[in-house]
Amino acid sequence: MAGWCGIQLEDEKYEIAIVIDEKYWGMGKKVFYDIMRWAKDLGHDDIYIHFLHTRPEYKFLRSMSTKVYKSELLGSKFTTYKLAVK
Repeated sequence: MAGWCGIQLEDEKYEIAIVIDEKYWGMGKKVFYDIMRWAKDLGHDDIYIHFLHTRPEYKFLRSMSTKVYKSELLGSKFTTYKLAVK
């Protein structure tokens, strides 16, 4: 199994969840674009993705985002990207 992914409702916002086994790292962008197509098919206007604050910023996500901000979920700090679904 390479991992799992999906779109989940959290605090009235739809967010992307992607978990990929280390040996499949590098496939995340493809999975991300597939999920964005699902979000469009499902009729979502915006979708969010959270990365632990210790992760480097993702330039491709920043360029696509309508907003990038620091957030806290369940006691952990994240960088959150708000993306318009197109």
